[in-house]
Amino acid sequence: MLHFFLPKDLQPIFEYIPSSALHVVGWSSVLPSIITVGRRLAFDEGKHEMIGNLTPMLPPHVQFSTEHQHDHHDEHEHAEHAHTGLIHAEHIGDSVADKERFGVTVLEVFFSQLFSEAGFFIDLREHGFSLNSETVFWNPPNLWYHLDHNFRTGLIKVYDGYFFGPFSYAEEGLADLGILTEDHAANQKVVDLLLSHFGSDGERNVLFEIDPFAKSFDQFFSYLKEKNISLDANFMYFGLYLVTLYICLDKLKVPLDARTAFLNARNRLTKEKPDSQEEPAVS
Repeated sequence: MLHFFLPKDLQPIFEYIPSSALHVVGWSSVLPSIITVGRRLAFDEGKHEMIGNLTPMLPPHVQFSTEHQHDHHDEHEHAEHAHTGLIHAEHIGDSVADKERFGVTVLEVFFSQLFSEAGFFIDLREHGFSLNSETVFWNPPNLWYHLDHNFRTGLIKVYDGYFFGPFSYAEEGLADLGILTEDHAANQKVVDLLLSHFGSDGERNVLFEIDPFAKSFDQFFSYLKEKNISLDANFMYFGLYLVTLYICLDKLKVPLDARTAFLNARNRLTKEKPDSQEEPAVS
């Protein structure tokens, strides 16, 4: 039933949201926001303002662009852009170096947007990106959402505690997300199910594959259902954001270092290191 309310651009993404999520997320609270997100897309509401808010958050070599459209491109257009040195990410070719550069850039964009108080563009799929030898251009569809402050900063704590420790910092983040339990082992399992595909301290470079991720995402929601933990609309939109990341990076088929991408975003966008146990400050 939910698919009837979804914007067309969201429907392929929702295919990777497991049915177990229906039992965990309160869909009655989600439906109004889906209508709002769909209206933004249909009428191009707020995109200019979002670009203005997010431009300072992006890595220095990434620029928003309305000139490099996210539609699928014909051969003539592809040839013209090849002549000028600009290629669409869908046609990135077989160069491992180019794939790594693009993939790490998308990861850093993913993490950078989590530091934005203003909201984030949901869709990181490759058809929104173009690149040349110096710059990655991004023209995302106008699918954006504003995460609640505590949820957003909780995500940052979870990633920080997972990548760098201590795990108690990740548990603080779980509390902000509303999924902290009294069982330390259960908290570890929740984090592992959600983040293990990002690699760990002992495994920096990992392949981002959509099918294994979708399986662990299902296990994540099933585990929360078993523990009678409920989630709200924030997690649904973050889940969609994760899915678009994996859809994009899955096509590259090269190992990527998410830990360093997070570190780069954190160092650019926070005034204090989180080991002070204070809430990260957004510049």
